[in-house]
Amino acid sequence: RDLHSFPTRRSSDLEAEKYLAEAIAISDARPGPKGYEYYALIRDRGRLCLERKDLECAALRYQAALDFIRPFENGNDSIFTINVKEWLALTNGLRGNYAEAERELKVAGVKIAAIGGSTAESYLAGLDELRARVHVASGKLDLAESEFRGSLKFYREHRRDDVQNAVLASRLGESLVRQGKNTEATPLLRDSYQTILKDMGADHIWTTDARARMELLR
Repeated sequence: RDLHSFPTRRSSDLEAEKYLAEAIAISDARPGPKGYEYYALIRDRGRLCLERKDLECAALRYQAALDFIRPFENGNDSIFTINVKEWLALTNGLRGNYAEAERELKVAGVKIAAIGGSTAESYLAGLDELRARVHVASGKLDLAESEFRGSLKFYREHRRDDVQNAVLASRLGESLVRQGKNTEATPLLRDSYQTILKDMGADHIWTTDARARMELLR
């Protein structure tokens, strides 16, 4: 489960937004039905809004992705529908709708487990991360810490992406430092920041967010 699926991860927000808008415009201009790739473009525009912390924009775009994919589902949620519902739940949780977000994420977990398959464990680890982010927003830092730990353990063992693992480690570090657990938080926050900075550059949103979390140590 990638934080971003479109091929502009190292681009600026404006470049990524331009890429996605142009790709959607090209798809809209083509005759015939649209499929998963179109859904993914809409969803990823939502993720871009979320990273900019424009929660209203993110909610609108995730809902648009959900509205697009639903007619293909025949009343049964596929992994694609569950995925966008998770991100919409996270967005709503960050907007302060904590109980609703936790309910939606719990339902998503049950549905993913029921679908099963070789990727279910990875999806559940990603779900733990989203749930942890809601817990941070609602001040349930001990629960957030537990969810982040489980997700990070899985991804360090199974995901060969040092940067995305560092983003997750940085979020774990935040949950620790906000509980006063600075001894463990300090190396997590500093090491993850350096990893993200080296790969993404000083101005990328992941870098600036990691820097802000590191500054909580002061």
